[in-house]
Amino acid sequence: MSQNRVEGREASSPEANVAFTERAASLADYSLPGEAWLTRADLSQDGFDLVLTLDGVSHRVADYFSFDVPPNLLLESGPSLTPAMVKSLLP
Repeated sequence: MSQNRVEGREASSPEANVAFTERAASLADYSLPGEAWLTRADLSQDGFDLVLTLDGVSHRVADYFSFDVPPNLLLESGPSLTPAMVKSLLP
C-alpha cells in the first residue's frame, strides 16, 4: 500500500474549497487523494507549490517545485504523472 511521503500534516486552508498538504518531501513519489485528481484536475503553479483544481476544490502540493527533481504524482492503483508530464500540463 502506497503512502504519501510528506513532512507535516494534512491541513485546511482558511480559503473556502482549498485542501492542501503542507510540504511534499523530496522523495520520488507523492500519492494523490483519488483518480480524478490525476485524470481531470487543472494544474497550476503558485510560487513553489503545485495546485490541482477539480470541480472548484484545490489540492496544494506545497514546495513541489522547490526540489531539483519534483516527486512523481501517483495513485495507489499505479497510474502516475512524472515531473516532465506535470510541466507539460501547466498553462
